[in-house]
Amino acid sequence: MKYVNDNMGHLMGDKYLKDAADILKKSLRENDTIARIGGDEFAIILYDIDKDDVKNLVKRIKESIKNYNQNYNEFTMSISMGWDLIKNGEKTIEKVLKTADEKMYEEKNKNKKDKIKYLKLKNFK
Repeated sequence: MKYVNDNMGHLMGDKYLKDAADILKKSLRENDTIARIGGDEFAIILYDIDKDDVKNLVKRIKESIKNYNQNYNEFTMSISMGWDLIKNGEKTIEKVLKTADEKMYEEKNKNKKDKIKYLKLKNFK
């Protein structure tokens, strides 16, 4: 998000943010909740869902982003996601949010390392 704002302006940054929100919204089920929690970060609350359904949802979001990037060439959108499940009150919502946040940063760091490796390989070709 910072890159888009700094290099393409805040109007483009706003479009990026709206497009990301639209992708998330279209990927969710009707009874799920999405909220922007800061900058380019969103929290999604999924009701009555199991681990396999979450994995399918993440796959659906990533596929939507891939399709978006194929059709929109001004910049590449990427979203890092983290998640956790809560069942029968076994965890507090704070613990669930903390775990999801940790997983999101793990994915963000992995994506950053993968991008650096790609750029290094690309520069040597």
